[in-house]
Amino acid sequence: MEKIGIDVHKKESQLCIITEEGEVIEQRIRTERGRFAEVQGARGKAKVLMEASTESEWVARCLEELGHEVVVADPNFAPMYGTKTRRVKTDKRDARALADACASGTYREAHRTSAACRPLVLRGFRFGPRAVAAAGTRRPSRLLRNFSRALGFAAHAH
Repeated sequence: MEKIGIDVHKKESQLCIITEEGEVIEQRIRTERGRFAEVQGARGKAKVLMEASTESEWVARCLEELGHEVVVADPNFAPMYGTKTRRVKTDKRDARALADACASGTYREAHRTSAACRPLVLRGFRFGPRAVAAAGTRRPSRLLRNFSRALGFAAHAH
């Protein structure tokens, strides 16, 4: 089974694929459902490791729908990056460290809300004046954008 590390970001994500033969394939793609389906849909079942982030839940669900085994990892678990010297932090190195951690099992899973509880979490998301103040912004559009990103409905400016 292939091991894949994905460093997920708002606009683009870095993939590092370690094939069963040990070949390393690195690729950068747009963080969009269609691109993940296009790039990962043709591959056989793989184990995918990514750090918990705003985008990670919808990306994980998208990859699970394509038949992959997905693990969302705690980004604060230092041993996950223990195999690499990281003098300069880059997306490519992060994706490679995630792929290596996936292959060796040196990661700690982050909590993911179950499908049954997800609507309850979303119902609790607030857009009122208190939520705006808590977010430190006077622009509710930012809250709506972040909420949309968490669901995977982000519109990217081109």
